[in-house]
Amino acid sequence: MAFSKIAGNSFIGILSAIIGGKENIKTVDCCSTRLRFELGDSALVDEAVYKKTGVLGVMKMDKGTTQIIIGTQVQTVAEELKKLL
Repeated sequence: MAFSKIAGNSFIGILSAIIGGKENIKTVDCCSTRLRFELGDSALVDEAVYKKTGVLGVMKMDKGTTQIIIGTQVQTVAEELKKLL
């Protein structure tokens, strides 16, 4: 996976930091290159964190919907993330 680690955190831990913690996640799904989140509050998305991780981008669609651009390995990431929620 092309993502860096921040202070020894796992990639799932980094995702959690980006989106404001797992308690902020209502739903998670994916398409061909993006994780799609329905969040309690998209204002908690931390753009400073994602810019340090190797994540390709974050798109805040509206108050509750956010997409994280991961790339073609997104299906695997989504499956692992769903196991932890």
